Amino acid sequence: MEGLNIPGTIEADNLLGTADDDTITANSGDDTLTGGGGNDLLDGGAGFDTAVFVGNAADYTVGLNASNQRTITQTATGDTDILLNIQRLQFDDISTDVLLNPDNTSPGLIRGLGGDSGFGEDFLDRNDDGSTGQIDITPIFENGLNFFGTVYQGLWINNNGSVTFGAARSTFTPDVITGVSNNPEITPFFADVDTRGTTVTPTPGGNSQGTNLVHWDFNTLGDQLIVTWDDVGYFSRSTDLLNAFQLILTDRGNGDFDIQFRYEDVNWTTGGASGGTNGLGGTVARAGYTSGTGVEGTFFELPQSGNQDEILSLDVIPGNTGLIGIWNFAVRNGGVVESIVPLLPPVGAGGWVAGDPHLATLDGVGYDFQAAGEFVLLRGTDSDFELQARMVPVGDNVSINQAIATNLGGTAVMIDANDATPLHIDGVATELEDFGSVAVGNDRIFREGDTYIIVYAGADNVVNDGDSQVRVIVRDGRVDIDVRLNEELLGRLEGLLGDGDGDASNDVARADGSVLARPFAFADLYGQYREDWRVASDAQSLFTYDTGESLDGFYLPEFPGEIVSLDTLDPAIRDAAIAAALNAGLIEGTPNFENAVLDFALTNDSSFFDSAAEVPATVTETVTTADPVSLNLTGTEGNDTLLGAALDDTLSGLGGDDRLEGRGGNDQLSGSEGDDTLDGGDGDDRMSSSDGNDLAIGGLGNDNIGGGLGNDTIDGGDGDDIMGGGFGADSITGGNGNDVVAGGADNDTLSGGDGNDSMSGSFGNDLIDAGDGNDDIGGGTGQDTIDAGAGDDSVGGGEGDDNILGGDGNDFLAGGGRDDIIDGGAGNDTINAGAGNDQITGGTGADQFVFSSFFDGEVDVITDFEDGIDSFFIRRIDPDTGLQNIDNGGNGLAGFVTAMNIVDTDAGAQMTVNGNTILVEGITAAQLTVDDFTFL
Repeated sequence: MEGLNIPGTIEADNLLGTADDDTITANSGDDTLTGGGGNDLLDGGAGFDTAVFVGNAADYTVGLNASNQRTITQTATGDTDILLNIQRLQFDDISTDVLLNPDNTSPGLIRGLGGDSGFGEDFLDRNDDGSTGQIDITPIFENGLNFFGTVYQGLWINNNGSVTFGAARSTFTPDVITGVSNNPEITPFFADVDTRGTTVTPTPGGNSQGTNLVHWDFNTLGDQLIVTWDDVGYFSRSTDLLNAFQLILTDRGNGDFDIQFRYEDVNWTTGGASGGTNGLGGTVARAGYTSGTGVEGTFFELPQSGNQDEILSLDVIPGNTGLIGIWNFAVRNGGVVESIVPLLPPVGAGGWVAGDPHLATLDGVGYDFQAAGEFVLLRGTDSDFELQARMVPVGDNVSINQAIATNLGGTAVMIDANDATPLHIDGVATELEDFGSVAVGNDRIFREGDTYIIVYAGADNVVNDGDSQVRVIVRDGRVDIDVRLNEELLGRLEGLLGDGDGDASNDVARADGSVLARPFAFADLYGQYREDWRVASDAQSLFTYDTGESLDGFYLPEFPGEIVSLDTLDPAIRDAAIAAALNAGLIEGTPNFENAVLDFALTNDSSFFDSAAEVPATVTETVTTADPVSLNLTGTEGNDTLLGAALDDTLSGLGGDDRLEGRGGNDQLSGSEGDDTLDGGDGDDRMSSSDGNDLAIGGLGNDNIGGGLGNDTIDGGDGDDIMGGGFGADSITGGNGNDVVAGGADNDTLSGGDGNDSMSGSFGNDLIDAGDGNDDIGGGTGQDTIDAGAGDDSVGGGEGDDNILGGDGNDFLAGGGRDDIIDGGAGNDTINAGAGNDQITGGTGADQFVFSSFFDGEVDVITDFEDGIDSFFIRRIDPDTGLQNIDNGGNGLAGFVTAMNIVDTDAGAQMTVNGNTILVEGITAAQLTVDDFTFL
C-alpha cells in the first residue's frame, strides 16, 4: 500500500516511516531513517546517514535491483527497501557499513597467524590508552627498520591505533600527525580505542572475530609484523560500533620495508573523551606516518584524516593502491618512495587476467580460460594497440600466465616471469631499477617492486595522468595483469578481454563478432574462439623466444581436456582451501574469493591469494563453461573449419578445402572432396582424407589414416599407427611407434620414424626410409629406393630395379625381381638379391649372401666379400620350381664347391651356376673354399 512521503530538514533528523510503502527523503544533516514495514525508499541525502532496521543483521539480505540500486530485504516478510545515500546500517545486534559496499570488496583481515582468533598468540590485555613494552623486531627485521634515517630495532604497539619508535603513547585525542612529536609513528587509525568491554559479535562481511582486542604476530613466512585491531570499541567501554583494521610491516632487507594499512570495517571515529557522542562527532580519527620532527617530506596523513564521513569510508573506497580499503607505502633507504606513475584514468574501464588464469573483460564478464599458448588479450580495431599473453600448463587442465607482450609504437615489449630479467624491450633483456622508468617511443614503462606499469601515451603523444595503463605483477613463474583503459581506446577493441563498449552482453565474442552462448560450451570456448584469438604466426607475435622456445612449442591444442571447478574438487581439499582463503583476508562470496580457492586447491600456492586480493572486484557476471561433450559436425560444400574438443568427435568436411581438427579423444575425421587438412590430435583417431591433395596428421595415439585419391601428405605422429596413402604420389611419415605404412599406387615417399614399422611401397617408384627400429619393408612393384635404417630389418625390394640400403643392424635384404643394388651396411646381414642383374655390397660385419635360384644369362656382382668373415648360402633345390640348382656328383662339400665353377677373372673370382654368373670382386678363386659355403 502506498505510504507517506516524509521529507527531512537541514538538521540531523530522526525520520520514521509507517507500515506502508513510504518514501523518506532526508536533507543535509547526519540523519537516522527508519522505514518500518513495507517496501520503502530511504534516501539519506547529504551528510552521514544511518538506516535503522528491527532485528539482527542475519535476518536481512542485501543486494542490487535492476537499476543497480542497493536494496535490503527482510527474509521473513519479503519487505524490500531501496537505499540511496545511506552510509550505515543499524541492526539490533550490530552497526555496519560493509554490507553497503556494492562489490563487497572491503579487504578482510589477514588471519591464520596462530592464537585462538587467528591473529597471533600475542595481544594487549583489555585496557584504555595502554601499550606494549618495547618489542624487539629483529627476529623479522634483521637489519632493523630504517625510518627517515634512523634505524630502529624495536617499537611499541599502542592501543589507540599506532606503533611508535621512541616511546609508548597513551594520547587518546587525535592530533595532526604532521606536527612535531619527537616520537616517530606509523598510525593506521589514531583515535580513543577502548577494549575494556567484552567480546562482541563480529562485524559482518569479513574476517574479524569479535575479540575486541589488539593482537600482533611475527609472520616469519611472509617476513611481516602484523598488528590487528579486531572489532575494537571506543571510550568509554562502548561496543555498539566497532572497527576492524590492520597494520602490516614487511621486511624488504637492509632496513627497507613496506607499510600497509588494511581497513575491513570502520564504524566509529571518536571516543567519548574526545568530544564524541556515540562514537561520532568531536575530534575525528587520523591516519598516516611521521618521523616526529615536523620536517617537510618526513610525514604523511591520509587525506581522509579529521573528516568524519571520509574516515568512515576508508573500508569502502580505494586506497592509494587502487584497491578498496588498502594503502601501501614503500620505505627505501630511509625515506618513503613516492610513486612516479601517472594517475589511473578517472573515466574508463578495467579488465584483468590473474590466477590460473581467470579473466575479467573490460565490461565485467568473468570467466576461466585454461588454454596453453599465446593469445590476444586486446587488439585495437583502428589502432596499433595490442596486448598478448602467454599461458603455460602447471598441472592437469590448469595453466597460468607466464608472460605478456605489447606493442609500444612499433616496438615489442615483453615481461616474462620465467626470466631473471623480466623486462625485454625489442628483444633485449632490460634492467629497470626499482621506482625507475624507461621511455619506449612516446610511451613509458615504470617499475615499483615486482610490478611493472606500462603507460600508453594518449592522443597528444605524451604520457600524462589518466592515460591508459597495464599493470603487470611478476610473481614466481607467473604474472597477473591489470588493465585500466581510458575512453580513447574503449569500444574500439577486440580479444579475450572484450571490446570495452559498456555492453557486457557482447563480450566473449569470436573475431567475426558472434557472441558465445552462455554458459559457454566447451567446444565453443576452446574451439574457434580460442583459434580466433591465438597468436598464430611469428609475424604476429610480440614475444621474444629463448633458445629452444617457439610460438608453436607453447601451443597445446588438446589443452585443457576437461573443466576443473570448485564442484569437481575433493570436498576435504575444497574446505581446506576455503579456510586458507579466509585466513588470507579474502571475502567469501565474491568471484575473487572463489577464484583463489580454486587456484590454491589445485596448486597449493598461497601466492594465488595475493592475485585475488590485488585485482579489482570488477566482475558483475561470472560465466561458467560446461563439461565437454562429443561433437558431430558436418561442413558444407565450401571451405570449412571444424574443430573437435576433448571427447570422441565425428567431423565430416564434405566439399571444399576443409580443415578438421579432432584434438582430444578418439575422433573420426572425414575430409571428402577438396584439398583438406586433417589433424587428429590426441587419441586413437580414424581419419579418411578422401579425394584431393590432403594433409593428414595423426598426432598422439594409435591412429588409422587413409589418404584416398590425390597426392597426400600423412604424418602418423606418436603411437602405433596404420596409414595407407591410396592412389596418388603420397608422402607418409610414421613417426614414433610401431607403424603400418602402405604407400599405395603411384610414386610414394615413406618414412617410418622410430619403432618397429611395417612398410609397403606397393605400386610405383617409391622412396622408403624406415628409420630406427626392427622394420619389415616391402618395396612392391616399381623402382624403389629403400633405406632400412638402424635396427634388425627385413626388406623385400619386390619387382623392379630397386636400390636397398640395410643400414646398421643385422638385416635380411631381398632384392626380388629385376636389377637391384643392395648394400647391407653395418651388421651381420643376410642378402638374397633374387632375380636380375644385381649389385651386392655386404658392408661391415659377417654377411651371408643367399642364392636360392639361378637364372641363365644373369650376372650378379658382390663388391666387398671379406674372406673368412662373409659367407655364401646356396640352396641345392630351387624353392620356387623344385628343380635342382646344383649337384655335387657324390663328392660332398668339395663337390658342391667344384660345381660352383669358380674361376679367376681380372675383376675377381667368378662363379657360374646354370648360366647365372656371380662375380666376387677383389678376391681370387683360390680364396673361396668349402669354409665359405653352406649348401642346403
